[in-house]
Amino acid sequence: MTRSSIRDKLMQYDSRMACLGTMAVLATLPPAVWLSRTLFFPDAIIHVPQVDLWPILQISSPTVLTDAAVVKFIITVLSLLSLGMIFLTSQTVEEQSRGRQIASLVLVVYIGALSRLIPAFQFYGNYDMESYEIVSEIVMRGGNVYAETARYNYSPAWFLTLGLLKHLQIFIGADGFYFVVKAFLCLVDLLTLVALAGIAASESRQLFGVAVIFYLNPVSFLITGYHGQFENCAILPVLVGIFIYTRLRARRPRFAGLILWMFGTLAFIVKHVILSVMVVTIRHAFDKWSSRACALGLTAVFFALTLVPYWSGAQQGIIKNVIQYSGVGGYGMFTLLDWPGLKYFFIVGLFVFPLMLKGDDIVHDCLMATLFFLSFTTGLSIQQLVLPVALSALRPSLWARLYSAVTTLVILAHNTNLGVPIFFDDEINLAWYTAFVWFAAEIYLMKAVKPPTESP
Repeated sequence: MTRSSIRDKLMQYDSRMACLGTMAVLATLPPAVWLSRTLFFPDAIIHVPQVDLWPILQISSPTVLTDAAVVKFIITVLSLLSLGMIFLTSQTVEEQSRGRQIASLVLVVYIGALSRLIPAFQFYGNYDMESYEIVSEIVMRGGNVYAETARYNYSPAWFLTLGLLKHLQIFIGADGFYFVVKAFLCLVDLLTLVALAGIAASESRQLFGVAVIFYLNPVSFLITGYHGQFENCAILPVLVGIFIYTRLRARRPRFAGLILWMFGTLAFIVKHVILSVMVVTIRHAFDKWSSRACALGLTAVFFALTLVPYWSGAQQGIIKNVIQYSGVGGYGMFTLLDWPGLKYFFIVGLFVFPLMLKGDDIVHDCLMATLFFLSFTTGLSIQQLVLPVALSALRPSLWARLYSAVTTLVILAHNTNLGVPIFFDDEINLAWYTAFVWFAAEIYLMKAVKPPTESP
């Protein structure tokens, strides 16, 4: 290796560690301030000078710089620095001691955890968190969620989880149910990172790049930490199933396929928005079309069985709010072609497209399924933009990084998240444009060469 190449490697390493160090300091500030105020200055108020503050804070002087404004600013800066880290992982630094690798990973986990926990503690959330409160109260008194509220659109898996979390809140004496829910989702994200690490190790991938692209991804920590949505609760079983499947399929292919199907079914039951990903798991789990049809039918039966105990007196609520729920309009293809029948073609595509994928790379196929969903869905909730993030950590590309960058700005500016007016306000279709281009680029690469396997 030449002297110049070594210097370039060291410069990249130094810039990476400098960025991680800066992020670690920023992420430590809010909990440090909260702790010092609690212990020493419980009545302190921070005043700002008589100057106009950045519009990003949405306040102007003279005023009081509230904790919420400070946290909003810090999370925004962390988001932008995280995007820099994601782009810096496009090239790897191989000349690292084991100690430096561990130090880098520890910093990533530390920063990623605080980037989720800080907004989780500071901000209540939005409409969805109010719905969680309503649903948990219904569960606590033994009511039928589907009969008593229209603000629940999923299988019983999540409302049963909310019931358990409500019991946990009461048991530990926590004041805010919203933080208990988000802390649980932060744990799910950490387990997702562990699953990604397992798959990355089996593929001999660099764990640092995988960790950065998922765990430091603002799309992930903003949806978890502020929004409190549970898309990653559905992605986690898929990743666990893939990990077990890839470890067993060479020795016990039938058993490995059965395990993959079971975890794909579990993921679908948790949140049926990942229907196309579930179909991908079935395609890889079974070779025969008859077996695939049987597995798909059994998955539908198991999903239906979860609703049976609540069917009596709630038929209309289940049909309208669960089966027929189609997200929020004004997104994607529906803005170009305002035709109600378009959604039925989309639903058919959710089954057909995964079966058309012919590759052996299940991770890439699952990624393509999420991109198909984002590219052609006729209705979307902003939290669904997180669907491809974990999978993209295992199959990184320039388009994946651009998607993370654009979607981060969209989420930061969106009125259901931090609402920070950076360059625009509430332009969710910018994320759709990027997702569609990413999807088209992947299709082109699939036709031209083998699915990309860039090492992060």
